[in-house]
Amino acid sequence: MGRIFMIGLLLCWPLGVAAETIKLDLAALIQEARQHSDPRVALVQAKARGAEAALAAVEAAKRARLNLELQGKRFESHDESSRRTDYQTVLEVKQPIPLFGRQQANEQAASQQQQRAQWEIVQAQADFVVEVIERYYQLHASELAVQNLDEAHALAYVRWDRAKELLALGKTDELEVAQWLAQVERTRHKLYQARSENRMVRGRLALLTGHAVLENLIQPPKAPAKFPTEFEEQALFQFVMLNNPRARAANLAVAAARAKQQAVGFTPDFNLFARVGQSARPLSGRDRWAVGLTLSLPLWSGGALDAQQQQEAASVDTALAQQEALQQTLQLALKQRLNEIADAKQGLIAAGASLRWAQANLLKRQSLYQMERVATLGDAMVEQTQAEADQVRAYGAYYGAAAQLAALMGDAPEAALQADYLVQLAARSGQEHDSSKAGFTPPSGSGYGDNHVAQ
Repeated sequence: MGRIFMIGLLLCWPLGVAAETIKLDLAALIQEARQHSDPRVALVQAKARGAEAALAAVEAAKRARLNLELQGKRFESHDESSRRTDYQTVLEVKQPIPLFGRQQANEQAASQQQQRAQWEIVQAQADFVVEVIERYYQLHASELAVQNLDEAHALAYVRWDRAKELLALGKTDELEVAQWLAQVERTRHKLYQARSENRMVRGRLALLTGHAVLENLIQPPKAPAKFPTEFEEQALFQFVMLNNPRARAANLAVAAARAKQQAVGFTPDFNLFARVGQSARPLSGRDRWAVGLTLSLPLWSGGALDAQQQQEAASVDTALAQQEALQQTLQLALKQRLNEIADAKQGLIAAGASLRWAQANLLKRQSLYQMERVATLGDAMVEQTQAEADQVRAYGAYYGAAAQLAALMGDAPEAALQADYLVQLAARSGQEHDSSKAGFTPPSGSGYGDNHVAQ
């Protein structure tokens, strides 16, 4: 009875992806993720607020300052007729006069640092969305992997149960029973591992989006059917250096360092002032009011000014070195992304061919089963579910690589979900799309998968 029940369970198991309960749309999930606070984004946003505050502080330095000074004292004077107590009140307004470019250089540096922080936010958000896309497809593939291993475990259990019946009839030995029991335990272990991985992926996606992913999933969007024939890598790299958020941030870091270097020098300070005062002691030389100009000239700073200039020069050199290192990193990243796109394209071809073969094989096995020429559909069902999981992994590999390429180009990662994104990207690089070669039809040859399915 146990074997009959397990065979019935296999026959009733859905032949594709599990039935849909709620469809999780990737675009909506990304929108939820962007509205959700992620620590990586929050960190650079905090840095951006600090840069904005620094800019505000620099801008405030050029504005007038109002100061009120109150002083009270008790004293003893040589003039015994003088009072023993006194108070003074001085109200002064001072307006800096930026004449030698130091204020402008400081403002420029602070402004560029603030802009740099904004591009770092864009980069952090892009990295965040790329992970959402990758986890989304990883979860879809994980769902199918759990189903596949569940089927494999049930099939192993059926065969173990059958082996025990044959042993009771004297038609096999204990070694075969032990072999199938070991297979049952191995498949159960793999099933438990797949379930644990599924829970971890769901948990990570929930942290990224703030949305508890509790529903069953269905097949995610398929990859586009057309690809550009090739990319002009050098043109794309120039586009990367102009539009990549990290490249823009590095450019601004260099500009800010140079501006700060210009702000350090042997420059005087000019200030206009106006003050009024009052005192309890009627001294003839005391001003009731005054207006004037002050000049402060740093004649000797003990070497501090030279040290500061050297420090700012070193900061410029550091920013330039970091910019050059980033340029190499981005160039290698572009090569890697393009290679991943090419690999993903071939992976889609292979996964599609494998799935078509698995579907045809299952149909054939169903026909043989109906004619009672085979006893079970288990192996064919396991192979089809495995092929479905492989195809979802291929979709995920493509969209993950495309999303990373989009982020590298300075586009929103979700732009890669558009069917013609790669074609548009090739056009931006000056490479026309060849529609006669763009389809990724499996190549002709012995191709058992395609030929067998076609028949």
